[in-house]
Amino acid sequence: MAPEEQRHIIEIANKEALKQGLKLNEYDVSLDVGNIKSKSNIASIKKDSPDFAERLKVLDGRDYQAVLYMLKNRGKYTLGGVFWVFVDIRTNEVIVYYGEK
Repeated sequence: MAPEEQRHIIEIANKEALKQGLKLNEYDVSLDVGNIKSKSNIASIKKDSPDFAERLKVLDGRDYQAVLYMLKNRGKYTLGGVFWVFVDIRTNEVIVYYGEK
């Protein structure tokens, strides 16, 4: 994915994150290149939280790019503070999002 396409995906995800109440200056934002981290995270969710995993079925068969938001001031042993936004790379629509507090 070209750098300008990556920036565009992040802009779309940022709009959704703001809509959901995130203060972007408190988060490190990164594109999950190859969706490697998100796929691993989703696999864990499917195993540990099948009810919640139903929400993520909308990703099946879609070409998407995951954008990850991590709190900047997370403690070394802090769980949570992560927010994911999944953007369809063909239509540029937000497919789904979820987060941990």
